[in-house]
This record gives sequence, structure tokens and C-alpha cells, in this order.
Amino acid sequence: SNLFRSFDIIFFLIMRLFVGVFVALPRASAWSCNDSGATEILVKIPLGNIDALAVCNDGSEAAYYFKDNGNPSLWLVYLAGGGWCHDAKSCADRFDGSDYPHHDCSNSSAAAPCFMSSKDYPQECAKTGVFDVDPNHTPLSAANKVYIPYCSSDGHMGDGEHAVWQFRGARIARAVVTDLQSRGLGLGSTLVWSGGSAGGIGAMVLLDEVAEKLPDVKVEIGRASCRERV
Repeated sequence: SNLFRSFDIIFFLIMRLFVGVFVALPRASAWSCNDSGATEILVKIPLGNIDALAVCNDGSEAAYYFKDNGNPSLWLVYLAGGGWCHDAKSCADRFDGSDYPHHDCSNSSAAAPCFMSSKDYPQECAKTGVFDVDPNHTPLSAANKVYIPYCSSDGHMGDGEHAVWQFRGARIARAVVTDLQSRGLGLGSTLVWSGGSAGGIGAMVLLDEVAEKLPDVKVEIGRASCRERV
């Protein structure tokens, strides 16, 4: 339709505008579930039952990782990063490993995961940094913690398709928020909404929308967004 054609044009113009930014950002911000020295373990929560269109680039079911620390008053949501693609060629190169992160999606593994699919997502995600359990390291140590891995290659901003690829990053984030509401996020809660690299851009873009969706929640942007190395 003309609507989706217009979406494609606008979305990929935005992606091309920012593509150079991500060359300079730390690659350590790319998503990972095997952090060295990890102190927190989060469990995978599939999103297919929340929104059937919350999918990765290849159409596989998206998911997020959650650690319920029994603290409905404080929540951390972190959108992971890892570059992006901006047209049919750059996305094909990202998929076959000739471009960043240089993981061939046809031969990927948990150690070198495909960034355009959930097929390599482990059942558990080991994290540190802002997810640390030591209160001397982070004031969010006791928070309910959410980690959204990155399989949409769109800075968590898309909700459409182009060529053979799905770009549903914003839809994935919205589905996560919806599911968290069923898990206790609500009246009296504080939500620290954050991300790194491409996830930091997405966190800032989606911040107002999330705050409007959660009028009874105090929503704050994580100060480390765009540069947090986790």
C-alpha cells in the first residue's frame, strides 16, 4: 500500500542519516547474554502471545529477558544495541556476516549469535554492569530487571517491513511493556528506561510514548543511554 511504501522511504532515510553515527559507537554495547563476571541471571520470556508481529528481522519470535526481584516499586528496562542496516544490501550483508557483527546467520551460535533472529537466544541471560546485584556497584541492584536483546536492526524504532525483512523493534518494545504491566509494573512504580548504542537511540525515541502508556508510573531515562557498555 502507499502507506507502507511511505513508511519504507521515511524509515530508511532516517536509518541512512544515522548510519555513520554507529561506526563510531563502542561495539561493546552490542547485545550479549554471556557477560564476563556476570552476577545476575535473567530468564527468557517469549513475546508471541503478546503480539504476533513482535518479531525479528527474519520473522522469528522476539523475546526479552526478565529477573523478578520481588520489587514492584523499581524496574530497569535496558534496550540492547549492535548497529543496524539501512537498505536491502546492508541488511543482506549483516545477515551473511560480511558486515558487522560479522556473524553468519546461516552458521551462527550462542557464542556468535545472529543479530537478525532469535534463533540463538539462550534460555538464560547472564549480565553484569547496570544489572549487577551488588548495591555498591549500582543503585538498581534490587530492581526488577529487563533486558531486550536486539534482533530488529532498526534501533528499536521500526514497525514495518522492507524487502524480505521485518523491522519491528518498536513493536517488540511495546510488547515488552505490555507484558510487564501484567507482572506488576503500575501504580507507584518507578521505571528506569535505558539502552546502549542503537538501544540508547531507541530508548530516547520511545521515552515519551512509554511515559504516556504508563501514566501511573514514574518513567525516567537512564543517564547511561547511548553509551552504557553492557
